[in-house]
Amino acid sequence: MSKNEFQIDGKAQLIIAGEVHYFRIPVERWEETLVELKTAGMNTVSTYIPWIIHEEVEGEYDFDGHKKANQDLIGFIRLVQKLDLYLIARPGPFIMAELKNEGIPYWVREKNPDAIPNTWDGQMVTTSTIDYSNRGYRRDAKKWMQAIGNVLKPFLHPNGGPIIGVQLDNEVGMLSWVSHSPDITDQTISDFSNWLDNRYAAPRILPNCYSKKDNLTQFKNLVAAPTESTALQIRFDLSLFMRTRYKDYFQFLIDTLIEINIVEIPYLINVHGTDQGLGETFPIGISQLYDTFTLDNVLVGTDVYFGDFDLTTATHLYTLNKLMSATGRNWPLSSLEFNASTGNNTDHLESQKETSAIPLKTRLQLAEGTKVLNYYLFSGGYNRSLEVYQADGNSRVGIHGWRHGFGAIVNPEGKISYAYPRITQINQEALHNHELLSRTTVKPTKLAIGFDIDDFMTEYYYPNSHISNEYVNNLSMNRAKRPWNNVLKNLLSAKFNYDAIDLKQEIPDPKKTPIMVYLSSRYMAAKTQQLLVQYIQDGGHVLLIGELPEYDLVGESCHTLIDQLGVMPGMVVEETPRLFPSVQGLNWNQDMSEVRVEYYQTFTYKNGQAFLQEIQSKQIVAATIPYGQGSIDVICTELRFDPVFYTKLLAQNQIVPEFKLMPNQDNILAFQTDVDQGSFIHLLNTLDTEVHFEIAGLFNRHKITIHGRDGLMLPQNLKVAGVTIVYSTAELLRYTENQELIFKINELSDVIAVPTTQKIFPSQNYWIEIEDNEQLIHPTNKGSLVINIESDVLASY
Repeated sequence: MSKNEFQIDGKAQLIIAGEVHYFRIPVERWEETLVELKTAGMNTVSTYIPWIIHEEVEGEYDFDGHKKANQDLIGFIRLVQKLDLYLIARPGPFIMAELKNEGIPYWVREKNPDAIPNTWDGQMVTTSTIDYSNRGYRRDAKKWMQAIGNVLKPFLHPNGGPIIGVQLDNEVGMLSWVSHSPDITDQTISDFSNWLDNRYAAPRILPNCYSKKDNLTQFKNLVAAPTESTALQIRFDLSLFMRTRYKDYFQFLIDTLIEINIVEIPYLINVHGTDQGLGETFPIGISQLYDTFTLDNVLVGTDVYFGDFDLTTATHLYTLNKLMSATGRNWPLSSLEFNASTGNNTDHLESQKETSAIPLKTRLQLAEGTKVLNYYLFSGGYNRSLEVYQADGNSRVGIHGWRHGFGAIVNPEGKISYAYPRITQINQEALHNHELLSRTTVKPTKLAIGFDIDDFMTEYYYPNSHISNEYVNNLSMNRAKRPWNNVLKNLLSAKFNYDAIDLKQEIPDPKKTPIMVYLSSRYMAAKTQQLLVQYIQDGGHVLLIGELPEYDLVGESCHTLIDQLGVMPGMVVEETPRLFPSVQGLNWNQDMSEVRVEYYQTFTYKNGQAFLQEIQSKQIVAATIPYGQGSIDVICTELRFDPVFYTKLLAQNQIVPEFKLMPNQDNILAFQTDVDQGSFIHLLNTLDTEVHFEIAGLFNRHKITIHGRDGLMLPQNLKVAGVTIVYSTAELLRYTENQELIFKINELSDVIAVPTTQKIFPSQNYWIEIEDNEQLIHPTNKGSLVINIESDVLASY
């Protein structure tokens, strides 16, 4: 693997997978299901391998179907290989997969009662989590991983089999995050105490709140019920400790597999975090597993669930991918669980997503350089009864009852959903161009979001602490909830595509990244504040959105940034049923009339120029402040959807949009990926209305047409099949080296430009025009245009 490629046998590959749960599908439908998957343009099968299915009774393994036919894992893997598909194996131990106990057998929990955590105030956790560090659990998990590992080993790709990756556990940390409940056991408390000794070894000073930590009973009570004066410090250290705990758990799983020679393939780890169809909470998952990213031979991918595709969900998906790329190491952008449901997750048909949603989300993933994509869920099925009866209402293995995967691309009864044709279309186009798309890189930009992943350490906070609740609410609102739905959406709409910079890994260089957005709250780490000061002093420009920082991440006063800038924070005003905050523009922004806002913070400054003020008091809420060789735009409010404002704002620092569409199209997203043979321009229409436009500097000003809620991936200076495509306003559906090019013609105004030196035979399927230094191929019919390549001459019959 590399940062931009997933390689098999030394060759870059584009992996498009579909999740199929063999243990839920009748054996007689296995082959039919996999053929449907392959027909849908997928080259890989992904499957969970549940511990609760294959060892429901301790020591009684069933991997060959002798207990139940569709538990024949070995037969399923052989079928995958027979159909010339790759396989991603996901053996847990935890797998979730809508199974009871998250896929852990009941006997494991009964055998290891001390592995069941308590949490705040000594209460039982509300989820089915287990203490990953519990010694008894690890002994049983090791036996399971080695048992399943020995089954998988002959089928690893280096051994001639189809398995190209083994996933370790699933969504680690998610259960604690959704319940806001840390695992508090005797084991975790002991490990936490030892971790504090290392963290606060000289010359660091152990905070006073830990003075009695060596008395583990007292320490456990302190962690489980912190006081107001200790809550923020304990929350901060506990979150850092949990990162190392998760890393240690993954290392244990890796070592377990290495012991039985499961090597030479990547170990896959998936990051959770989307919520209610949005991604603003996703960086919490990155934060939880941040230390894990340093492990050897891992590929860390996303686990994302978005519904329909619009400008908001596009912004969230784009942004979380950028954060993953920034925090990642030597692996390509990947999504190990990419929601492909039509929306109805129960038998009640509570929602149905548009057929365009999944293809558009897939196009955005390709535009961001994704190399591994796993659609969850490709096929539904059925949950069998438990061998050992449970008086839980149905005594089945799954939480949804008998039927499972109601909204899958193929439903439990094998019926293909209405989304299948559109998914097939985009997947086939991607795979037909896989030799190019498997090697693409994303065009870098001059604009980036700088972030401190510690801002997202809010998965655990004591619910009975007023200061903890205020802290988390302030961070949550300012780090993502407001800006992801406002400023970042405006930037993408205005065609300011942004990268991301992990400020823990990289010190931003103003020459490489002349402008950096920072989403600021009342709390900001002292080191981050100093880094921003240095960046500005060295000539960088910061766009600071949110509240001005006055405290560090443990609640101690910290004014490094505002003191250096000569800024004095004022009051924060939030809207109420009787208060309607409003702002207006000043100076270069004087054309901005009154804008109603949700909140604002006033401030004063020693030197600079204001460009927003509160309309009644005339107090300043936004200003440009010079410092050193650079400057900072402080915007302490959120504005309406107004991409033009951000275009004017960034123009003050000579930053222009990546693309200029004429006429302007706020709801079209535009991106560029590059490969050594040329480039692709990716265009996505988030509206259900057909649009027509030109792009300045591209396609020689020829009109581009995009149908409603559709996208285009257009070649630019691309050399394929021995032919140079200077540009094309029609998509290249596929090509065969030195044989043919196939284009998708949406409109008769589409053109394909090739050099004037290229020989072209006349055809009734197109007419030729010379324009500047290119020959334009004008199609005469909509649909597929097949251009044959015969001895370096283009023809169509």
